[in-house]
Amino acid sequence: LWRCHKTAMVIGSLGTAGIGAAWYVPPVYGVQFVQKYDDLPANAVSLAEMLGWFIPTALALFVGMLVDRWGASKVHTLALLLGSVLAPMPMFYWWTHTPQSSAIAAVYVGEAILGLLLALTTSVYLWVVELFPVRVRSTGVSIAYNLGIGVFGGLGPVLSDA
Repeated sequence: LWRCHKTAMVIGSLGTAGIGAAWYVPPVYGVQFVQKYDDLPANAVSLAEMLGWFIPTALALFVGMLVDRWGASKVHTLALLLGSVLAPMPMFYWWTHTPQSSAIAAVYVGEAILGLLLALTTSVYLWVVELFPVRVRSTGVSIAYNLGIGVFGGLGPVLSDA
């Protein structure tokens, strides 16, 4: 795998790294940060996070149809661009500069927006599978996916806090 499919491994790891960062930094770390920053009640923040993860679940079928129409690579690229590059900084800025009186509403609206963007990330599974030929697919997907999600998704909140 490392000898013959280095490019697929690097692309797969980096492509899933962006998704890992999108999954764990804004929707999980971001709202916890705002909770401390604006002194929000924990139950409101937990419910907002739940909303943010419910939306991708509800939209999975429609994102699947979009993947069938556009292809996994285009939807995955759109998910990376919107969820990992364009949305996080304005979202954090908005959450930290909203008056405390409207902070709860900002967290709910922000989580709903993130939920829409995270719905597109369901394309990552087909995208990473398509990178590898059949004879090394299981191992290639397992290593690339877990390196990207584990390292960047797992360390994303820690690095953001630092």
